[in-house]
Formats: sequence, C-alpha cells, structure tokens
Amino acid sequence: MIEKLYTFFVLTPKKPYSHLKHLFKSHQRDMLKVLIVTVVVFSALNFFNFQSKKPAKINTNFTSELDKQISQALEFTDQSEQNHAASGANSGDNSHAVPLDYNQLCISFSLICQHTNFNGAFSDNQKMEYFSQIIQIISRLDLIKTQWYELSKVLAQIIINPTSWSRRWSSGRTKMTINLWTMKYANEFWQVFTHEIWHIMDLGALNGTSRTKSALYTEFGKKAFAIDDLSIDYYRISRDSESIRKSWLEKQDFCSGYGMSDPFEDWAECHNLFLNHHNVFQFLAGTNSSLHTKYDYFNKLYWGQFFSDSELAMNTVNNDWRPWDSTRIIE
Repeated sequence: MIEKLYTFFVLTPKKPYSHLKHLFKSHQRDMLKVLIVTVVVFSALNFFNFQSKKPAKINTNFTSELDKQISQALEFTDQSEQNHAASGANSGDNSHAVPLDYNQLCISFSLICQHTNFNGAFSDNQKMEYFSQIIQIISRLDLIKTQWYELSKVLAQIIINPTSWSRRWSSGRTKMTINLWTMKYANEFWQVFTHEIWHIMDLGALNGTSRTKSALYTEFGKKAFAIDDLSIDYYRISRDSESIRKSWLEKQDFCSGYGMSDPFEDWAECHNLFLNHHNVFQFLAGTNSSLHTKYDYFNKLYWGQFFSDSELAMNTVNNDWRPWDSTRIIE
C-alpha cells in the first residue's frame, strides 16, 4: 500500500487520475472496512455522551430519597423528644429543649441550611414547614439538572420574613427574599419559591459560555447574558428585546397576566406553571402556538419531568383563561 502511494504521488505525478482509480479499485474493500469502523466508533461515542447527559429519573410527586431523609429527621425528633420528656419528668427539670426536627433536617441539608435565614419570630415547627419545602424544590431541580450548576451551591442567601410591607418576593443572581405577610393559600409558598428559584437559575446557574454579551437582555441594565445563553432562546419567543414585546402577541400567548410584564417574569411564571400545574400548561399549549413553544422549551430542559398536576384548576380552565399570577392558583 505504501509503495503504491509513493508511486502515485512521486513517481507518476502526470497520471494522477488513472492511478487514483487503480488504487481505489485495488483497495476499496479495505477502505470500506475503515469507513464502517469509523462510523461505528463515532456513533458509539455520541450515544454514550448523550446517555451521560440524561438526568436521574424522579417521580412527579415527592422523591423517595427526600422522603426518606425527612422521615428519618422526624423519627429522630419524635424519639429524642420522648427521651427528653422521660428524663425531665424523672429529674424534675421543667425546661424545654430546642426541638430537634428542624435542627436535624439542617444537619442533613447543611449547605442549604447555612444559606437560609429566618428573620423575626419563627417557631421550629414553622421553620420546619418552610425549610422542608425549600430543600424539596432545590433537591428535585438538582436531581434533574442537565445544563446548570447545582442550585444549592449557587443560591447564597434565602431570607424569609414573617411580616413586611414590601412585595412578596425579590431575587437576584444569588439571593432570594420572600415576605410571608400577604400569602393566603396553603400552597402559595411552594409556588412562590418555584417562581423565584427560576430567577436564580436564569442569572446564576443556567449560563452560556461565550464571552460576548447580549445587548438586548440585561441584568438591571448591565450586560449579563452570553449570546449563547439558553435564557435568550426563551426570551425570543415573545420578545424582540427586553423592553419590546412582539407586536402581534396577546394575553393568550402568555402563562399569566404578570408574565406579560417582561421576559424574566414570563419565564418564571411559565416555570411555575410547568412544574406545579403541568396538565394546565399542557392543555393551554395545545390551544396556542406561543405557549406550545414555551411548553416544549421546559419539557426538553427537564426531560419531561415535573412536580405535580392541578386537578382543581383543570375544572375551570379554558382556551382563553389565564391567571393574573400563577403562584396563586389554589389547590
């Protein structure tokens, strides 16, 4: 083979085509084998690379691993309180030990606990109520993450206020504040946190790699989004820029009235609808092309995983119905 190549390229440069034809005919079987092996190898590499990107499968309800850890914390609490009550009765000690349910859960989820601040007067039962929801949402999203950093490492501070005359929530790149005073419904905190965690994911976790920043979408006026940021793919569905909504779009093209205000709230509202009222979003996506595109975006991002359906809301939903605020859909 080497001799023929030498003859072809060096000794007979004036007859390249005839020698090329001869070379191909005499070794076409070998060349075909090389081609087949190459295709098989590259196909295998692409397959295993694709498989490695698939997230762990999770239930659409509570994950069994999270249930297990929370249950263990509660069992530990019950047993500890029983032991303490018995020892206190025997010793005549009437003091109350700090309940261990919240503290034990903090040990199991220490990083998130370190970043969670309860301002004001919260009982340990109240802390347990809100903190258990926080860890469930963050841990679920980390389980199905495909293209972002772990939220438990990105989210540097969560502030929970019992009373405040400011808005219910606010979020930046690494910090979230939730004010409880206006919350009316049992599932409202869960939904507000699901909405707000998307702002953290958008700004701090789900980032592009290009050094070139987009001038069309900003973080409080500063260029923050790489031009290959997945956020921008979503923004373009309804926006020409951060401040300009596509002129032909109407209320029915958004997940909520509040979502029409800017591309960031549009994304956060649909994020909550997809994860917590999945069947509602699925129904609306079947009636509107813009919502269909948005639904497909989340469906691909989460590999079809979601938290729950909403049977109560499905009793009243229709083609034209849109909530003003998706976080106040009652269950």
